[in-house]
Amino acid sequence: MRKLVDDKEVRSGQRGQILNLLGLRARLVSNRIVNSNMLRFPFYIGKEWQYSYKDRATFTVKFEIVSEQSVATQGGNFRAFRIERSNQWAQASDVWGSGVHATRGTYFYSPEAKVIVKYDSGNDDGYELHIELLEFKPAQ
Repeated sequence: MRKLVDDKEVRSGQRGQILNLLGLRARLVSNRIVNSNMLRFPFYIGKEWQYSYKDRATFTVKFEIVSEQSVATQGGNFRAFRIERSNQWAQASDVWGSGVHATRGTYFYSPEAKVIVKYDSGNDDGYELHIELLEFKPAQ
């Protein structure tokens, strides 16, 4: 599988970060595994869940399935659940600053492909990340 970010190949060290971000791999926090249970099946519109963990800050991650819709990606068009995620953390640091910070993300999970086909996120600083499925071949 080829992975691209902004038309650049993803270095092998970044692959794990992307899998963590998408909730497809457990996080290693302070030498212990934190299983985020990002995808909690079964899915239905209105379902909500959350989890928290502590690293250098305390993180609270909330999810809500808000709709089912059509999503276009380079890999094709899919019916997908739209999952809204908010991640908030509070920290006190001389280096990074003190306060409450937040990121927002939207996942599009396709039951047909059995994978997240698109992900968009942004944070308080204006940073944005967009990931989408580049190719899809149904199982034979």
